[in-house]
Amino acid sequence: MFDMRLRLPELMAARGIPTAYALAQRSRGALPISTAHRLVKADGHPDRIDLATLDVLCDVLDVPPTELFERDPRREVSRKRRV
Repeated sequence: MFDMRLRLPELMAARGIPTAYALAQRSRGALPISTAHRLVKADGHPDRIDLATLDVLCDVLDVPPTELFERDPRREVSRKRRV
């Protein structure tokens, strides 16, 4: 598992975007509803994210890519235990 987490849930909440559908609507067609749903349903831990989607999320949420991600401290602790 990766230690990175997509901060999508809290960024959406801070901008008043309640659902995947609303996120897709704000992208004006650039983010398909199926992709938005997959990302929201993943609760911060999607299997993958392509650069085009990353670019759209940055535009819609008005953040640089560095603010979209963070290290997940819970996973970092579990990784340290394995060593």
